[in-house]
Amino acid sequence: MSDFASFKQAFKGDLLTPEHPEYEKSLERWAANSQRRAAIVAFVKDTDDISLALKYAREHNLPIAVKGGGHNPAGSSSVEGGLVIDQSKYRNGARIDAEKKLAYVGGGALWEAVDKAAIAHGLATTGGTVNHTGVGGLTLGGGYGFLAGEHGLVIDNLVQATVVTADGAVYVTSATENPDLFWAIRGGGSNFGVVAEFVLKLHPQRRTVFAGLLVYPASALDQLMPLLVEKYKKGLKAKETFLQVITRGPDHSPCVVFVVFWNGSEEEGRAHYKPFLDLNPIVNTCGEIPFERLNSLQNDKVPHGKNYYLKPIYQPGPDIDIAKKISQRIVELTSAHSDVIEEIAFIYEFWPLDKICSVPQGETAFQRIRRLSGVTHIIFKENTEEHLKTTRMVAKELIDITHTMKDNLPQDQNTGYANYNSDQVSSLAANEVMTTSKSEALFGDNLKRLADLKRKYDPEMVFSKWFSISPAVAATAAQHTEGFCFVTCAIRRALAMAVATGALMLRLLAVAKHGNGAHFDRWTAGLASGGSRQLGNAAASIFTNMGSYDVRASSPRLQISTTAFTITLSARRYTQNATPHVDITHGVRGRFVST
Repeated sequence: MSDFASFKQAFKGDLLTPEHPEYEKSLERWAANSQRRAAIVAFVKDTDDISLALKYAREHNLPIAVKGGGHNPAGSSSVEGGLVIDQSKYRNGARIDAEKKLAYVGGGALWEAVDKAAIAHGLATTGGTVNHTGVGGLTLGGGYGFLAGEHGLVIDNLVQATVVTADGAVYVTSATENPDLFWAIRGGGSNFGVVAEFVLKLHPQRRTVFAGLLVYPASALDQLMPLLVEKYKKGLKAKETFLQVITRGPDHSPCVVFVVFWNGSEEEGRAHYKPFLDLNPIVNTCGEIPFERLNSLQNDKVPHGKNYYLKPIYQPGPDIDIAKKISQRIVELTSAHSDVIEEIAFIYEFWPLDKICSVPQGETAFQRIRRLSGVTHIIFKENTEEHLKTTRMVAKELIDITHTMKDNLPQDQNTGYANYNSDQVSSLAANEVMTTSKSEALFGDNLKRLADLKRKYDPEMVFSKWFSISPAVAATAAQHTEGFCFVTCAIRRALAMAVATGALMLRLLAVAKHGNGAHFDRWTAGLASGGSRQLGNAAASIFTNMGSYDVRASSPRLQISTTAFTITLSARRYTQNATPHVDITHGVRGRFVST
């Protein structure tokens, strides 16, 4: 398939390029700031189309992104100048087998489709608390939801998945069929392939539930927080879940919003939440509602087309001092940066954890954390670097408040719930310090097994848009050629990961660190046209903003090439004893070539 015309002729779905009238619309995502201008958007119809798209992209060295619902805040469903495999147009349905209590869900479906199709048969499963979220991204990252207390995470209800890997092969995976790949996709994100279909276990579900919003002034935190501390200490009931949102009201005064849920009647729900209802909320929309409305309660607050930034955190539990400090700072920061910030909310998700954590660690790739999940949720006004920089600073300040709690996880190990991380694809902000790689912190002891499976299913790191996993290095590769060198970082980072196949393919993860990468100026840049100069900040811009580079190393030099220029580093300098200020967090693909 050497040319686009042949690709288009064999492709059953739709291929959109920039001149197509629907191209601009195809780029739209939930978060406007996560949109990228792809070279090709491939609306796939089946697994054959997915395989064709992967083959074409690899033959033409196009980076790949996979879109289901397009809800990821970090832009993992978009790619600049590459190929997007988009399942949202033709693979967005949910078929219910009521007798077997199974849902067969297309890779591009939204949770709204699953909720409505299943409840029509009196069935349901754990799904997104915002129903315009895609099934695929939420599931592969773990998947919390209002029913998690009774049925576990989404991945705990995944019984089968059809996966197309980087080489175009199609695998049906389950606990008994290709179980290693099935293990990896349950928490390992989109690192292993395109999931064309999910088969989810369904459970009997009553048609109505108790749910709604309770709004209090921030002054009520003195009465609310002791209730939360006691409830969290005792453990939540399986039938309940609620979210606590610390934010500002329409009049800009500080307030606290609760999104409450009880999987039962209104009478039962009101009895269960009586201590909260007795505090006389200024807004109370709670009542018995159709089940399919449950996951739409927050939709109005998170519409498509805004600029979103999310930064998650785990903390030991609710704390009155932390909550009051966050509430105060939200008001102060929103006012101080009113030209940039439209809205700030700090959200705590109170999940019943017994069912979730009953699954042994290591049974899936997802790490079970028995801690309170929180996330800073910011809407900013303009999609510019200046506004994003300010937004990151604001988010970090709020997250830092939680790190003052006793017994909190170390900051570099506290990833929070990964699906809420806006920085998973990009480099860290200049004022952040990470002594552990994000993927290492997220996957913990599971990372080694994931790296082994990455070498098996995606050795060239075709899929690297979500907490990228570097393939394990084959032991024989290091012995294959004198020109093979292991690049390491001595500043608390040991993060250059290499993979070797028969062709000695390598994916380095490298991005300039320390501001705009000023420390790269100690290295010599060999321009493509010849000569050399100091890199300065220009290198950092390219390393941060481009997603793919060719890397070729031959003793004694490591050579990193882009379309703009070639950087050549002496192997004698770039060794374990060197101290280059580099944080290895971004995907770079290439190969080692022996001489």
